[in-house]
Amino acid sequence: MKKLLLTTSLLLAFAGSAQADLAAPQLLTPQNAANLPLKKAVKFTWQKVTGAKYWIVFSSDNSFANYDANKFKCLDAKTCSAFNVASESYNLTATNAMLKANGSYFWQVQAINAKDKSQSKTGEIRSFSVGTASASASGATNATTPYTKIANDGSELPESAVLGSNPKDWACTKDNKTGLTWEIKTTDKGLRDMNKTYTNYTVDYPKCDWTKCETKYKGKYGDNTNADGFVTAVNKQKLCGSSEWRLPTQTELTGLVYCSDGKYTKTLSADGGSICTGSPVEPFINTTYFQNNQDIYWSASSVVDDSSSASGVGIDSNSYSPSAKFEDYFVRLVRK
Repeated sequence: MKKLLLTTSLLLAFAGSAQADLAAPQLLTPQNAANLPLKKAVKFTWQKVTGAKYWIVFSSDNSFANYDANKFKCLDAKTCSAFNVASESYNLTATNAMLKANGSYFWQVQAINAKDKSQSKTGEIRSFSVGTASASASGATNATTPYTKIANDGSELPESAVLGSNPKDWACTKDNKTGLTWEIKTTDKGLRDMNKTYTNYTVDYPKCDWTKCETKYKGKYGDNTNADGFVTAVNKQKLCGSSEWRLPTQTELTGLVYCSDGKYTKTLSADGGSICTGSPVEPFINTTYFQNNQDIYWSASSVVDDSSSASGVGIDSNSYSPSAKFEDYFVRLVRK
């Protein structure tokens, strides 16, 4: 009898911990601050939360004070719309009574435990406006959007484009705010595979001079296992029609950190720290336009008065810190 009671207790404890792990939904499309056409339905998507069903909520109030999250109910039909969905997408129709031309709105997704409706979690809030803006004739994203997908041949693509190796497949992303174009990593085990790491030796520190380097740390400046060697290889391939790829600076890398509301802190202290302020929601990058992400990426910024170290930026940890150049970290290239 004691064994039965113990087993039951363990099961209850496990169930409780499993409920506590319900994740906040990560929003995918449309991007934050998108301008949506009023003439047709628009698909809203988010990442799957295991064991959850969803309520997607639209509101003209960025605090969602017009929505009762405990009862899954809008309090004012003129300023709020909520829909119960089982999948990870919802088509918002142009006939929705709340939407008005030239209006500004907000949306979020509430994940609810499919077995225990008392447990729920909401993630980030995104905004959108309703107007008559549309994609260009080529299908490329309108210039007011934060990012534009770029093909292997250098042409602009619609938001629906997928990663691939063909000339018209997505391979890079342009940041329309900064004008920078970024490499998107692959999962094909090739040159740009997301799991490959590199040392970051430079002209002023071409190899490790630490006392144990002979046995533990290998490689040097110019090797294909070093960041500069990777840059050379990618430029030979003319990724997205360019041979001007390089390692980004620390400031450029911090621009990819997407602190829930699309903002980031540009002024960073020399000793490292958090990039985001407040309570941002993971992941700290716009996953619609940047896929196959890792955490720490090398920058081209050496540490002041220390040629043996450079700055690494954590995309998943929303932080940055100086690291020894003989360490292995991930690399994401950039160009103008």
